[in-house]
Amino acid sequence: MVEQRQIAVGRMTGPAGQRPIVAAYAMTPKEIFGMLRRHILLIVSLTILGLIISGVAWYLLRKYAPKYTAQTFIKVLPPVEKDPMTIGAAMVGRDIQYGYRLSLAALINQQSTLQKLIVRDKIQETEWFKSFGDIERERHKCITKAFRDLSKRFGAYAQREGDYIVVSMTCSGKEEAALIVNEMVDLFLASQGSAKRKEVAARLVKLEERRVRVQSDLEYTEQTLADVRKASGFADLEERNFQHTITLRLNDLEIERNELVLDITQIQTAIENLERLATGPIAEQVEREVEKDPIMLSLGQQLTSLEIALASKLEKFGENHRVVREIQELISATEEKDKSEKSK
Repeated sequence: MVEQRQIAVGRMTGPAGQRPIVAAYAMTPKEIFGMLRRHILLIVSLTILGLIISGVAWYLLRKYAPKYTAQTFIKVLPPVEKDPMTIGAAMVGRDIQYGYRLSLAALINQQSTLQKLIVRDKIQETEWFKSFGDIERERHKCITKAFRDLSKRFGAYAQREGDYIVVSMTCSGKEEAALIVNEMVDLFLASQGSAKRKEVAARLVKLEERRVRVQSDLEYTEQTLADVRKASGFADLEERNFQHTITLRLNDLEIERNELVLDITQIQTAIENLERLATGPIAEQVEREVEKDPIMLSLGQQLTSLEIALASKLEKFGENHRVVREIQELISATEEKDKSEKSK
């Protein structure tokens, strides 16, 4: 027996001259549930089909077209160099430091630097480079394709608030992405180290010339002082009750001599420091301030995040809670990994 239901729509009339008002009909929860029950098979089928299609697409992309991004960080010192003849150093504004980092990042991204990176042997041995063709037969065409792809996937940018330049590369192999980033950092450090050596050598020459001039002035002053003492016959000027003109001249010469001796000592110390910089494997400023190991930075960030989470959970749950113990175990594991990385 089928129950038929008729729905009557009433019209309510208003005052004269107005349109009739139609009463609105709202579906009941029972009717909505009945509609869902009639189409439940279609809804479930479309949901399962969408999950299958998205899963297959994700699997195919991960297997045949994966993308990995490797990053490293280069710490940059302020652009002002400390003069070895002066004590202290001038402070540099943050905008000037940021502009200096931008200029170094532009040097890394420029075409000549990318071309020098491509012609390196380790880069040409990667599967990323081999995918652009046979280097033996079509060298120019292969390098051109590699340069275009590298311009899209490789980048270096300066942090505005931090002191680092971030260098990154995205390709289908995670080892090759890290290799390309490390090769670029080595290339950049080598070029900067060569420039620093030339600069230190030039400063060393100038300081040596200055030392020779000061030494000559010192010898002349000592000779003049000896001549004055010999001519005047004074052995000790401090025992006199009055100061003769010659005495004042001798005092001035003594003061000048002491200042020249101090200048020579400072210059010799500066020359020794610069000689150590010039003969080292790389400029001390670049070698000491460049950090290019993202693993240690990542472990430090993980430890900081876990310690913050542990403090929050301890205050909320106490020491014996399961979540607190799990976070403590994660912190211990991360510290062990940090120690093992430092020992390598």
